[in-house]
Amino acid sequence: MTQHELAATADVPQSSIARIEKGRVSPRADTLLTLIRATGHDLSLAQAGVAPQEGDSGDWLRLQPARRTHDALGDRVASDIRTSPIRMLRVLRRFNVPFVLIGDLAEVAHGARGTLGRMIEICIAQTDVAASRLATALDELGASRTSGSPVVETAVGRLRLWSRTAAGDDYDLLDRNATQVQIDVGLLVAVASLEDLIRHRRSRGGAGDLVSIGILQSIADDSIR
Repeated sequence: MTQHELAATADVPQSSIARIEKGRVSPRADTLLTLIRATGHDLSLAQAGVAPQEGDSGDWLRLQPARRTHDALGDRVASDIRTSPIRMLRVLRRFNVPFVLIGDLAEVAHGARGTLGRMIEICIAQTDVAASRLATALDELGASRTSGSPVVETAVGRLRLWSRTAAGDDYDLLDRNATQVQIDVGLLVAVASLEDLIRHRRSRGGAGDLVSIGILQSIADDSIR
């Protein structure tokens, strides 16, 4: 991979990569991890002398959201920034699209456990500025969608766009209650609150939604103890 290819994949200036390679500067930890993941690799750290306990939900909740996201996506998908659906969120943030993350990925960010597919769900502001920025971001992703469908097909996954959640909550309400969460290295995203995610699930009312409500409510209860 050339410097130009790495720069494009990692969204890092080529001049910065050149200075790092020549030893003129030392990269910050988040920059280093971004470059490593852009090459299709990952770097994991573990406390010396401590063995992880498999299946312990407490251990899962103690992980950083970025680590939970990576594990839920699976190594092959999460470690390659070119094919991971996380790239969609990076592009949306790069073009300053005003959105709040909802859906499965938002729940994993809060501590729900599961396996993520390639669907990313967001609630977007309903303004002309938001629409213009979104259109630019989707062009960057080479996206396409059927007229009238809220689901956008991209090269790295599917993006579902909501103007309101199933509970009727719009971007402004979700954004007021949202928490800024580092979903991946150097990627800070507004994530809907547990209460708003629960209300969204409850309004949908499917069998899977009822299971998720129980999990999210348990996380919410644990956070206030």
